Amino acid sequence: MVIGAAILVIAMGGSTAGAGSTGLWSIYIKVASTDSRVTLSPSGALYDPNCPNSVCRFRYSAGTTVTLTAILGPSSWFEGWQQLWSNRPTSCTGRAAVCTLVMDSTKYVNAAFSPVQLWPSSNGGGHIEVEGGTGCGQGCYQFRYGTRATVWAVAHGGYHFDRWTSTRCGSITGDGCRFTMLDNNFVSAYFARDDGLGESQGPLTQYVSFQARVKGTGTGTITGPRGLFCRSTCNIDYERGRQIALTATATGDSRFIGWTGACANSYGPTCVFRSVPTASGGGRWASAWFNRP
Repeated sequence: MVIGAAILVIAMGGSTAGAGSTGLWSIYIKVASTDSRVTLSPSGALYDPNCPNSVCRFRYSAGTTVTLTAILGPSSWFEGWQQLWSNRPTSCTGRAAVCTLVMDSTKYVNAAFSPVQLWPSSNGGGHIEVEGGTGCGQGCYQFRYGTRATVWAVAHGGYHFDRWTSTRCGSITGDGCRFTMLDNNFVSAYFARDDGLGESQGPLTQYVSFQARVKGTGTGTITGPRGLFCRSTCNIDYERGRQIALTATATGDSRFIGWTGACANSYGPTCVFRSVPTASGGGRWASAWFNRP
């Protein structure tokens, strides 16, 4: 499987407390990237396709040996295996592209790639200025993983800065906010009218278009977040930057043979990727291929 901008992850269940009577252990994995991914072999069982907080959980039978391989996208480089959560051990370390784990406990993995992206947004009463990074299209700035970003909320005439409306910077009361780029980030600000006669439209959630395609001589389905259930070609929009997990399932006497597109080079039926626009600003797509015997 692969995880990343196109990310594919594999792991089999379990809990952070232990395998217990289930005989299963979990891998929790996050990939900070725009176009890179991590493959996990063998494949495991995806616990939740929504990948809460951009962390995917996969379950494996106790004793399984899992190999994780960092695969670079066309415009990225690998920064190494980093800590996922401060209160959990780091299961993969160093900068080598390959990490091998034996499933004898719950594992925590964070694969870091550069660049990562920052997407500012605001309502019509002002705009956000970004210090550091380089432009990557309209409303997009790229940073090296681990560097600092500073954003400023700048009001237009007749308006004043009211508050940050995103999780990032949400606890900051001033019009300036500084943070470390440890993943793709979204920041939004709200500007209120000086005359108090009404409120302008709040910052809009940014979406990236995605197309799921079922291909080949066989039949099957692709399932994913927000109720995606696709038998042919399906279009759906996902929040920009969200980590998405797709699962390909063969039907009848067909056999799943692989992925192309955002899930290319994935080794199993589950693919995890980031809903980040392409370099040209377009949407993303992934095809699951099925053959008949």
